[in-house]
Amino acid sequence: MNVEPTTPGPVITGRTTAGSDSGTLALATRAWTEMQAFVTDADRRRALRAELGLGPKRARVLIELTEGPMTLREIAETADVDPPPPPSP
Repeated sequence: MNVEPTTPGPVITGRTTAGSDSGTLALATRAWTEMQAFVTDADRRRALRAELGLGPKRARVLIELTEGPMTLREIAETADVDPPPPPSP
């Protein structure tokens, strides 16, 4: 899914002190970029859940598994289900 921003970028208004214009612009640009990435990432997760027919918690398990292996207990906690019982002696 390709998400285009609804506005061309951050708009900065108001007074700034001399020499801080570039710093303010850089900060605003960084904030805009990070917000756009957040929204785009959320849209991808929503599309993934819809495509696979998963709820948000189960999709979260898949996302967590991309980071590395998980125990059954960690998977159960992430999916908000009862963990497996401890092994019997």
